[in-house]
Amino acid sequence: GIQIIGNDERGVLYGVGKFLRTSGYNNRGFTPGKWRGTSVPEKSVRGIYLATHFYNYYQTAPAAEVERYLEDLALWGVNSIMVWYDMHHFDGFGDPEAVAYRDRLKRFLQTASNLDLKVGFIMVGNEGYANSPTCMQAVPGGSRGGFYLTDICPNKPAGMEYILKNKNDFFEWCRDIKPEFICIWPYDQGGCGCSACQPWGSNGFWKCAESISKIAKEKLPEVKIMLSTWFFDSTEWQGLSKLLVADTGIVDMIMAEDIPGYENSKFPPLTGKLPTVGFPEISMYNTFPWGGFGATPLPCHLAGQWEKVRDIRLGGFPYSEGIFDDINKVTYTQLYWNSAIPTEEILKEYIAWEYSPEVVDDVLKVFTTLEKNHHMRWWPGKLEGVKL
Repeated sequence: GIQIIGNDERGVLYGVGKFLRTSGYNNRGFTPGKWRGTSVPEKSVRGIYLATHFYNYYQTAPAAEVERYLEDLALWGVNSIMVWYDMHHFDGFGDPEAVAYRDRLKRFLQTASNLDLKVGFIMVGNEGYANSPTCMQAVPGGSRGGFYLTDICPNKPAGMEYILKNKNDFFEWCRDIKPEFICIWPYDQGGCGCSACQPWGSNGFWKCAESISKIAKEKLPEVKIMLSTWFFDSTEWQGLSKLLVADTGIVDMIMAEDIPGYENSKFPPLTGKLPTVGFPEISMYNTFPWGGFGATPLPCHLAGQWEKVRDIRLGGFPYSEGIFDDINKVTYTQLYWNSAIPTEEILKEYIAWEYSPEVVDDVLKVFTTLEKNHHMRWWPGKLEGVKL
């Protein structure tokens, strides 16, 4: 017989995944996989961030299909799922559409929790609802990446109170979900250009994060606060480093990822010994419109990305817009499990499981060709008025 043994329930789940992926299925029946041994994950945070907004796959696909997909990801070794409750669509917490949206998110996270996965939320430090009072709204010009006019300035009268009322409502709602992580986000979306908030990352944003963290830890005693440094420049990075000297327990973990023009790897290490996780981009790289080209395997690019930071990260939460990046999710999940694994080995196991062991070499050539031909495409003058 074959025994599948794990250190805990999640370990058994991963063992079952390995067994299923290395076994054979055809019209002659089932052939048990030949892999035997012990496998221990290298990184403790093997997450995926599902971008549950912009009416993409995760926001619009049948919920049962997304739940099945979460089960598939868990079999590959994922141990954490994060989502975003994007508020800017809705007229307040009680808007029926907001209620339905939260119910959908809760359903996904309960599925993940039932698989013994950790769950969490990303939230913009100064986001507001569609009906946020105009007198409190953030000043444009202080954002990087996306910006919503509904964002709030924490230094305007009653602005911070409005932000914290919304966060308090949300934390009350998600108590029974028991999130492991709350990640507070600075830019894209987020930011404020007023003089009282600048530099945003180490001033207005920190003011928001400090207050949000306190409420989160009151309402959710076991939660870990993750602070994102997305789009931080060197001034904000240095400012954050000084703020962290106090080590008041506001932040438990830092999220850091290089972006062209905002490379955290070029900055000096942050003060203190907070662990860091990444937020690698696996959906939109060199693709426009993303999701418009079918599968986009980028194993060599991702392996190169991971190689630069693997010794200083606990793992990460790759950013996903849909299932077209499934190969990239699996690549990162397996690199988090074993940094030294060759990407070709990951892909061969993926192909044998998703297609057939009999076509591994042929499909591997297809993946190689797709990555080789992956580049940005643009159609000048032909995209005006196109809703992406």
